[in-house]
Amino acid sequence: MKKIIGKLKPFVKSNIFNKAAALTLIVMLSGCGEQKPDVVTEAYRNDMTQFCNTVNSLSQDINSIDPNAENASAIFLNDLDQMKTAFQNMSQLTVPEEYSEAGTLAYEAAAYMNDAVSLYHDAYGENGYDENFATQAQSQYQNAMDRISSIGQYFKEH
Repeated sequence: MKKIIGKLKPFVKSNIFNKAAALTLIVMLSGCGEQKPDVVTEAYRNDMTQFCNTVNSLSQDINSIDPNAENASAIFLNDLDQMKTAFQNMSQLTVPEEYSEAGTLAYEAAAYMNDAVSLYHDAYGENGYDENFATQAQSQYQNAMDRISSIGQYFKEH
């Protein structure tokens, strides 16, 4: 377990925190300008900022897991379950027309995160750690984070 959590920490830290922080900044900066956003757009920006804050918090929780703790894998999986829920909630937000592509990316990100979390549960199953499932989980996780990065880029361009 120590080896696996230790391997995962740099991956999680570099991807979740950096991408979510960038997305938060982009969402916040996209509110700057001369035009006043409508209520739906403002609510979407606020909801996306909250999503980023949640993901950042969960990322910090994952990075603070003591790999020597007896329940490290249970804590890790619980944090991932919460992340999956955050992604699902994000994908169900009311998306303003000007951000319609971001809505599609959010739906894809949630689907990839759902798959990643399921695979991580399989990787840490009752039969012991399974490297194959962990590799697949990491790939799906990366796909989810790539979608989040694309949403950030989309906000930056629009």
